[in-house]
Amino acid sequence: MRKFFTSLFAFILSGLAGGLVAQQLAVMTGATEEYIVVFAATVFVVIAVTIVFFAVQFFAEPVRAVDRSLWWLLAVYGLALLALAGWTFSVPAENRATASDLSIVAG
Repeated sequence: MRKFFTSLFAFILSGLAGGLVAQQLAVMTGATEEYIVVFAATVFVVIAVTIVFFAVQFFAEPVRAVDRSLWWLLAVYGLALLALAGWTFSVPAENRATASDLSIVAG
């Protein structure tokens, strides 16, 4: 039961922190519609990472499993950034995102 409440508490705090960071990035970059995408991505990331680290708590060697999970999540994050850059530059120039759009999404 302790593991469940620990994960629930981490989920709530991560969601709050992610929402605050997304809000601050939106204010600093002057984002409008992009904020919706960023906030939705924040919710997805919080849910996915919470599920991964909740499952890791039940492994035989949790410290080693957390280490591996962290590296896998960092690799997925890096691939997502590369996909964002690739998608941005593959779009025709007249429909390409501006620098202000990318700053909020990358953040």
